[in-house]
Order: sequence, then structure tokens, then C-alpha cells
Amino acid sequence: MEYNWYLIRDVVKTYCQHAFQECSLSISNTELDEALVVFNNILLLPLSGCPDLDGLNNRFPAALVKTCKEDVGNAAYLDTITTDFEAYIKKFL
Repeated sequence: MEYNWYLIRDVVKTYCQHAFQECSLSISNTELDEALVVFNNILLLPLSGCPDLDGLNNRFPAALVKTCKEDVGNAAYLDTITTDFEAYIKKFL
């Protein structure tokens, strides 16, 4: 399945809401919606010129779609998401 943010956005939002509730943290729907826009924009940033991240903008979104829509909860995809996103954020910051 091709990456389509609008197909998985609500699933990601629900996951986030549950995570905030479990940690007794409060966040408004508006704040969460804004954070999700930023998250998606980060995913869509071009990675050219950064050889350490080659292929990340293909692997991460594909794993996100698999985890949220196709193969929900598969630990292999969750590992890809956490590993790739951490590497991306480190380079981004």
C-alpha cells in the first residue's frame, strides 16, 4: 500500500490519544491535530544530501501504513518505525 497520510491519520491520532491517557497527560484535540500535521510534514521532508538516511523516507512511511492498516501490531514494523524515526529525528535536530 502506498503512503497516504489521510488513510492512517485517524489511527495514529487514536494511538496518540491512548498513549497520553495512559500517562495521565492532557492534550486538546487541536494541539494533537497540530502535532500530527508537524509529524507528517517532517516525514515528507526531502532527505537528499544525507546519505545516512537513504531509503528512510520509503521505509518509515511504508512501515507506518503496515502497522496502522495492513498488519496491525506486527512488531517488525514497529521496530522499523522506532529505529528509523529516531535516526531521522537525530539528523533533523
